[in-house]
Amino acid sequence: MTFKTLFAAAALSVVATAAFAADNSGAQSVSSSQTDYATIVANLNTNINNVTGKVDATAAAIGNTASIAGDQAGNISNRQIFNGNAVANLNGHLSDVVGDVGVTAAAIGNTLTVDVAKAGSVNNVQYASYDPSANLTLDSYNVDGALSSTAAAIANTATISGEVASIGSTQVNAAYTVASTNAKISKVVGDVSVTSAAIGNSLTIKGF
Repeated sequence: MTFKTLFAAAALSVVATAAFAADNSGAQSVSSSQTDYATIVANLNTNINNVTGKVDATAAAIGNTASIAGDQAGNISNRQIFNGNAVANLNGHLSDVVGDVGVTAAAIGNTLTVDVAKAGSVNNVQYASYDPSANLTLDSYNVDGALSSTAAAIANTATISGEVASIGSTQVNAAYTVASTNAKISKVVGDVSVTSAAIGNSLTIKGF
C-alpha cells in the first residue's frame, strides 16, 4: 500500500475582483481589475518521517490572481495593482521517505493566466510596488526517490495561450523581490533539484 502526503499553506487576497475566473464559450469580452494593499503571509512548518509514498509541501502567498479560460473571446483586459507584502515561509524537516519529495515556497504579487482557443485582443497591465519574499529552510535525510526544492518570489507574471490577434502587456515592478533557500540534504537515491529564483517581471506567450 502506498500513500501520498500533501501539506499546503496558502494565503491569497484579492480586492475588487476575487480570484477572477471566466469560462467563455462565445465571443464575449472579459474585464478584470484587482487591487491589493494588504500583507499576505503563508507559513508552513513540517516534521515528516517514515512515509511510504510521495510528499508534497507548499507555502504560497499570492496578492492578485486571475485565470481566464474558454473557447472564443472578444477582448480580454486585466489590470492588477499590488502594494502589499506577500511572504511565504516554509520550514521542512523530513526523513525516511520512500517516494519523491517536492517542497515549494512561493510568493507572488500579481499573476494572470489566459488560455483561450481564439481571442480578438488581450491587454494586460500589472504594477507591483512592495515586496514578495519566499523563504525556504529544508533538512532532509534518507529519501528513496527524487527530491525537488523551490523558493520562488515573483512580482508580476502573465501567461497567454491561444490564437490571439493582438496582445499588449505592461509590467512595472518597484518591489524588493527576494527568494532565499537554506538546505541540508543527505542520502537521496534519486535526482536532486534545488532552486531559488527571484523574478521581477515575467511574460510568456504561446499558441501562435
